[in-house]
Amino acid sequence: MRGIDNLLDNVLCATSSDTVLVAGDCARENLVSAVSQSLSQRQIPHTCHSEDYDGKHVPPDLAAKLLDDEHNVLVLLFGRSIWHQPERRAAKYDKMKRLVAYSGTLEMLGEGPALADPQQVEMLCRDLQPIIGQGSHILLEGPGTQISGICSHLGFETGRYAHPGEGGNFPAGEIYSFGLEEETIEGYVHSNIKVKHLGLCAPGNDAIFTVNEGRLTLGDAPAFSRLICEHPELFSVAELAFGICPNPTVFPYPDSIQEEKILGTAHVGLGSNISFGGSRRGKHLDVVFGPASVFVDGKRILTDGRINGSYLSEQSREWLTKTGFAYDP
Repeated sequence: MRGIDNLLDNVLCATSSDTVLVAGDCARENLVSAVSQSLSQRQIPHTCHSEDYDGKHVPPDLAAKLLDDEHNVLVLLFGRSIWHQPERRAAKYDKMKRLVAYSGTLEMLGEGPALADPQQVEMLCRDLQPIIGQGSHILLEGPGTQISGICSHLGFETGRYAHPGEGGNFPAGEIYSFGLEEETIEGYVHSNIKVKHLGLCAPGNDAIFTVNEGRLTLGDAPAFSRLICEHPELFSVAELAFGICPNPTVFPYPDSIQEEKILGTAHVGLGSNISFGGSRRGKHLDVVFGPASVFVDGKRILTDGRINGSYLSEQSREWLTKTGFAYDP
């Protein structure tokens, strides 16, 4: 599977000197097995761990393995997000482990963002970082959407985790707000592409809400409203972000939100903001819309889904052309 090859060889850069933990819930034993088989072919030492996880509390046996001194690389294959848990953060920042979390299916590793070359994504980030990295005001627009806020700076998820203490969700490829000041977040949102756990958007299955000082007021979107009301933390905005990965496959599978990585889309994250410089714990939920326009401190980064080519190197423009993505001159 090309996505697994990309994950092991280009994202984690795993070698025989590593010891890998491949952990997933029982419903994803086929994923755990497939990654294990690829590691065995590469003669990379590894341990497999299958255990159900409710998305709220990391089971003790799993927590012990995440924080042990044996495994220096973690591949986390859970349907419910483990990324915002304190054990995951400790594994990365205290234990300095390399790690990725993936919540899609085995089939979804055969196309789309999972195949993006992280070195190319990293190059695109290098182009944009000096232009907008210290930006404070981010504005996202799309069909039925206009939302903005002030943050301390922007973070760049390249998807290349070759050094200790590096890691992220897989597939990678997004630019996100860090240290978002909730009282500054204002606007309205219509997620017309996908809502995590609900799946592809359609009337009644989309996300519609307004935001005042970072708090949601729900609109006419019954399924989304029911989901939000089950988790009070989701009434708070945690993240404003946009994708930079030119692999535009959209998947109907509801419990993965790879679409947030696609160049030309933007997303609003709700709930837990602990991974974005905040302190709120709990569930994190992303809603994706597009084609998006993005402005950082008034600088136009995307217009109707097309990236501003004047900020890009010749190498990045050539890469986007090869992938079939148009950019504005």
